Amino acid sequence: MKGLVIIGDYFEDTELIATIDVLKRNDDTIILASALDRKELTSKCGIKMYSDVLLNEVNYKEFDFLFIPGGPGAFKILNKIQKVDEVISYFV
Repeated sequence: MKGLVIIGDYFEDTELIATIDVLKRNDDTIILASALDRKELTSKCGIKMYSDVLLNEVNYKEFDFLFIPGGPGAFKILNKIQKVDEVISYFV
């Protein structure tokens, strides 16, 4: 299966890394997409991570599932981005 993971700054470290680890062990294809205008992102604990692509570069209709890790960024950043709402609506 092919999964889309949307992240922005201040995502919950464990929710992102542990989930991706399990999915990749299952041989799922996972694409990390930054909802921001840059690929370098900072976790809740200050760890720098890089997305594979920017969300605006992705055709989300080509994916089988969506995952958005929690954390302060999900509630303070991602919920204000129209494209994130569009992707969530498609998968709902």
